[in-house]
Amino acid sequence: MPTAEGYRWADEVHPLTVGRDKYGCNREPSWPETTLMQNGWTDDGRRKMIPIATRPTDPTCHYANKKDDKRCEGCPRL
Repeated sequence: MPTAEGYRWADEVHPLTVGRDKYGCNREPSWPETTLMQNGWTDDGRRKMIPIATRPTDPTCHYANKKDDKRCEGCPRL
């Protein structure tokens, strides 16, 4: 793919991409801790929203090479 002449990151690795997992794992939950859900209506016709705690149905990691990948050591999602 052609790049602009003198573009720094064409020949040099950008530091923010070094060691990043291509599957997007960052050891943090990928789901929101709370979600706003409707809980009835106000007298003037607006929705009443309340926060509801959410959990995934399957919080485990599905990365196939998690046992051999050094970046996965100590991950609580294994």
